[in-house]
Amino acid sequence: MNKKLIYIPQDNVDIALKSITSAIFYFFILGIILVGFFLSTHVYYNVKGTSMEPNILQETITYNGDACYVARNIPYSYGDIIVAEKNNNQDVVKRIIAIGGDKIGYYFNIEKGYYELLLIKENSTPKILKESYLFEKVDKEEKRIMLENNSYSYHNFINLQGLEDFKYNNQNIKVLTVPENHLFLLGDNRKTSIDSASYGTLSQKNVIGKVVLITQQGTLPVWDILAYILGSIFK
Repeated sequence: MNKKLIYIPQDNVDIALKSITSAIFYFFILGIILVGFFLSTHVYYNVKGTSMEPNILQETITYNGDACYVARNIPYSYGDIIVAEKNNNQDVVKRIIAIGGDKIGYYFNIEKGYYELLLIKENSTPKILKESYLFEKVDKEEKRIMLENNSYSYHNFINLQGLEDFKYNNQNIKVLTVPENHLFLLGDNRKTSIDSASYGTLSQKNVIGKVVLITQQGTLPVWDILAYILGSIFK
């Protein structure tokens, strides 16, 4: 079969190139505007300490450590990471475990040999929290260790004031009722985290904002910012 060459006039090639160039230029300008808007409306935090590892990493000799971008005045819920003011000179980065009206406690799983968090929502069946967000960056052995680390959190928790008895699976456990407009917060690294298991709940008035992006300190994650913005627009 004969193949014919297709002749494309030079003018058409020029038009196509100009169109592509213009599209890239406008996309670049739009990207700058979107990133600039994001940076002006979100709070940047360099995170110190190991309480949120492995999801937010501490600075080491070979790594600068992680930072996070925090959005104010947007909804947050169970499992979200937030920044809150603990006192006048200290902010904390923790994960929401329970909210006002919930009861929270530690159930010892005899078969597995470690403590699990028991969440009791109002008018709902009590359930063990799976906490899959803790294990996205770890292997099977690290997951086992992290689950066992709940014991450190539990031994702080049982010293809190106002605990009540609750029976679950024929086991008597201590639970805390979270006051209205308060949050029960835990760090992902239960072995080192100082959180609500130690000092109790925090008022929602103390919440600065929700963590929407985690990045390495000293970097500007342009593509991650754009992906977050576009994902928010088209979700």
